[in-house]
Amino acid sequence: MSRAAQTTEASPLIHHLASRCCPSSMLDLFDPRSLDAPPETAPDLLFKTAFADWLVWQDTQKTVRRSTSRGIYSNIWGAFSTWCVRQGLELQQLHPSDLQRYIEHRATLLKPRRGSRTTSLGFSPRYAWRLLTLIDNVLQHHATAHELTHNTCAQQLLSTKEEWRFANTPPFDNMPAYLEFDQSEALICWLKAHMPVCPSSTDTPGANSDPHKATSPDRQTWVQARTRTSVALQLGSGLTPGEVRNLQFEDVLPCPTTGAPLKLHVRALGTSTAHQVPLAPWSVPLLQNWLDIRQACRISASFLFPGSRGTTAWSKVSQFEAAQATLIEAGIPEHTLRGGSFMLRHTFALRQVHAGIDIQRLASWLGIVDLKRLRPYGQISYGPQRPV
Repeated sequence: MSRAAQTTEASPLIHHLASRCCPSSMLDLFDPRSLDAPPETAPDLLFKTAFADWLVWQDTQKTVRRSTSRGIYSNIWGAFSTWCVRQGLELQQLHPSDLQRYIEHRATLLKPRRGSRTTSLGFSPRYAWRLLTLIDNVLQHHATAHELTHNTCAQQLLSTKEEWRFANTPPFDNMPAYLEFDQSEALICWLKAHMPVCPSSTDTPGANSDPHKATSPDRQTWVQARTRTSVALQLGSGLTPGEVRNLQFEDVLPCPTTGAPLKLHVRALGTSTAHQVPLAPWSVPLLQNWLDIRQACRISASFLFPGSRGTTAWSKVSQFEAAQATLIEAGIPEHTLRGGSFMLRHTFALRQVHAGIDIQRLASWLGIVDLKRLRPYGQISYGPQRPV
């Protein structure tokens, strides 16, 4: 066993796997706590060490920049390694059929989250791609570090599954999901007409009141205000769901003369570069109102749209479900929302393209370098020629 295998007590992954007390309804898709883990063994330690060493190497390469990404990778690998140890599988002897069995096992184990509108089970193609890519990366690094032959089992399985292999490829030629022009106009009118009234002090995060229940019929909680404003920014500035969750309070750039919100600084995320995007005029009052609500509720989080406790990051699942519920409340048919709130970004882009906005300018607003990614928008016949 390598020297690195003897010094894994400080590994964040081991500390993460040590806590297995959350109820199953709160577990992440890949959370290893959804499995009954055996006592730690030498193979178990080898799986953990291989991942921990890979993560340290990623840190030196500055590839994994966000703590949330580290947590996701830890959960993916933790669940996979726990299953492998239970099956008596060894790291270097993994076979493509083993990985296929694991994916099939998880598909039978996973069930929709309580209260979720989705009814699908198992892995999506993108989750399968993400899992197999991580496995291959860890195996390749482990082989290089210990002068072993690279076990290409994950590559072999991906090569036989075209749907998985291209799951993370930008769909240049696929038509995006979007709102029709009349629907987007109706949504804008609804958001403006339902601008949240500032909650009372009892709605402050950390208070005893339920943050999801307003104190009176004519008021909305800060949670509702947060969600509606975030939807407005997705439609009015073309933000992705991840960009909305990642926005910081300091990313709201004010007008030098009036002090009102003018544009947003959007940080690099995924394939999008860091960029600035103007706020649609109709969305400015909603954002200013949200800033006032933050101050009234004494929300001091660095995130512009914090999580349910007011100080944590807004989770992917929570943001997805909150945006879906808001769009349905606004009258958008539920069957059109399969793509989630990402369709608001597509709708923003469509409105700009068909209003004659220069394609280079639109690309800069969206943080897109490859202009081919905008090609599908030009193939769609859209509504009246005016911008958002």
